[in-house]
Amino acid sequence: MEIILPKFGLFFWTVVIFIIYYFIIAKFAWKPILSAIKKREEGIEKALQDAESAKQEIQKMNELTEKIHKEALAEKSRIIKEAEELANQKKQLAEQEASNIKAKKLAEVEQEITIMKNAAITEIKNLVGSLSVEIAEKILKEQLKNPKEQEAFAKAELDKINLN
Repeated sequence: MEIILPKFGLFFWTVVIFIIYYFIIAKFAWKPILSAIKKREEGIEKALQDAESAKQEIQKMNELTEKIHKEALAEKSRIIKEAEELANQKKQLAEQEASNIKAKKLAEVEQEITIMKNAAITEIKNLVGSLSVEIAEKILKEQLKNPKEQEAFAKAELDKINLN
């Protein structure tokens, strides 16, 4: 029975060392770890909010692009209609000349629509690219603010991995 039960002295010093160790850890380690975790959580939350706002802005740009495309199609239809009316009026004078004018107008309209479409797409790409760069820059600045916090966070994550 003596083998199973520890002696009082061993038990007493074990409890005293455990209590001292607990207070040292609670005083010096828990607060920095918890504050680092909280800062990281806030950074992630901010990044998610930035990503959501970028997503909404991209959606607005897509809607604007669609609106511009519809307007361009309406303009194309209007111009085509004008060209056809002009061609019908000129048809009485010279049918060949009217065909040439119509073909020329259609080519100009298609080229203008292509130019407008390419300009809108380029503008959207530039905006998306700049937004992506800004978001990445903010995320990297937030993550790399304090190397000691990053090191502490990395060590904590390694300890978690080793324990699991």
